[in-house]
Amino acid sequence: MRIGVITLFSQYAWDNYGGTLQNYALVNYLNRLGHEAYTIAPIHRTTKYLLYDKFSRFIYHQLGIRLERKGKILKPVYIGVQKERNDSFKEFVRKLVPIKYYWIKNDTVYKKIEAEYEAFIVGSDQVWNTYFAINADTQNDYLLKFAPPSKRFSYAASFGTSEVNPEWKNILKSELKKFRLISVREQAGKEIIQNLIGISAEEVIDPTLLLSCDEWETVGQKPGFLNDDEYLVTYFLGEKTESAVNDIKNIGESNNLKIYNLFDKENEEIYRLGPGEFLYMIKHAKIVLTDSFHACVFSFLFERPFLVYDRIDKMAGKKENMSSRVETFLNKFCLQRKMASNKNVGTLFECDYSEGKIVLETERIKAREFLMKIN
Repeated sequence: MRIGVITLFSQYAWDNYGGTLQNYALVNYLNRLGHEAYTIAPIHRTTKYLLYDKFSRFIYHQLGIRLERKGKILKPVYIGVQKERNDSFKEFVRKLVPIKYYWIKNDTVYKKIEAEYEAFIVGSDQVWNTYFAINADTQNDYLLKFAPPSKRFSYAASFGTSEVNPEWKNILKSELKKFRLISVREQAGKEIIQNLIGISAEEVIDPTLLLSCDEWETVGQKPGFLNDDEYLVTYFLGEKTESAVNDIKNIGESNNLKIYNLFDKENEEIYRLGPGEFLYMIKHAKIVLTDSFHACVFSFLFERPFLVYDRIDKMAGKKENMSSRVETFLNKFCLQRKMASNKNVGTLFECDYSEGKIVLETERIKAREFLMKIN
């Protein structure tokens, strides 16, 4: 069966480790099940601005120049190391993720897409987040409005929050009930679906958990700067709390560990790393400190010690409502002890995840059974 997978997509940057790796995992797994799966990458631009947008996208990717509008004036801005990071992601996607780009100029393009595939899966990631993912353009994509109900499926879709934006509630009610099968990633998502359309969605694991440690190792890649020194990895998408800063310093110094911050924009050598290098860095770390869901997932899969912290919004300076998926993950796989607030200095480097791995095998069977229903 030819399946189109729709997930979070940016016209310009492929630079999110978790988003790229979950996309790779789902497409890879579907192909293993005997399907012909592709990632659908819609680029929304009206005919009026199509030439400009194709040009701006070209110079962004080829020359590392972003066009910024200052009133009526377009100012070219060189993005520097961001281009190198994008190139690392693009190379990973080019080699490992079958992808098809579509310029969405009008509804005719959607008719073309609908005719090319026998089924569509939206997910994983926060594709149903009504505060940043779903808007006037993307609602057609993430709610599969262009496809007939018989072709609409979701896998591990996430709302990202415990409630939806009231402005989108009626559209969600109207479109989600047209899905043939719905699965979500978190308990909060199940509750939202139940409240919106009165059905019990299945809760399934993130696609990254479908693949084994050995399978992930095959796509890992050692960064050229690494030597045999033991190291600590930090990967924070939000602001570090004072507690996190102190823990990083104290754990690093007391255990003679080199510290690598995988989201350090000031360190070009680190910031340009692609998804393969990200996997390698987690796999071989002495310990991982993070606020990232997927850094937790890969620490678990690779059986590395880790601590997870609440994510702090860098702009607002407050805790984000992002804990649902992390809490679901920790509770499901018997990892509550890995919350930084529960840390025990004497067991920082403990990584016996045998209890959680038993649960994982059961969850993989459940996920496979759900995906086998797509026909």
